[in-house]
Amino acid sequence: MDKEFEIGKELNLYKDEIKNASQRIISKLEKLNDFSEIDKEFVTIFNALGKIGTITGNAHRLNEFSDSVTDLLF
Repeated sequence: MDKEFEIGKELNLYKDEIKNASQRIISKLEKLNDFSEIDKEFVTIFNALGKIGTITGNAHRLNEFSDSVTDLLF
């Protein structure tokens, strides 16, 4: 039970990273001429997704999603 609680707590940290990076992207889009600043936020999101995927055993599916989004953006 304690292990499940710790895993849930760790997953919530990564979800918060994704939420915060997404909010920073939105605020930067409003006043941005250069997309290089946004790239850092996407790296943060993809790193958090990768960690979530590793913990939950879905890393392969999340990596495919990340690759698809990267191809779409760049």
